[in-house]
Amino acid sequence: MEGVTVGAILRRLASGLSLEEVLRGYPQLAEEDVRAALECAARMLGE
Repeated sequence: MEGVTVGAILRRLASGLSLEEVLRGYPQLAEEDVRAALECAARMLGE
């Protein structure tokens, strides 16, 4: 996930972009990277 922050991924998902759209915008990412960002955010929130 080099060069892409968890916040950047979350903001795009929150704006309504689909997983596929996020991946098109960040071709260096894989689906597991986006899922890892979601897991990271959940851990930070104590969920």
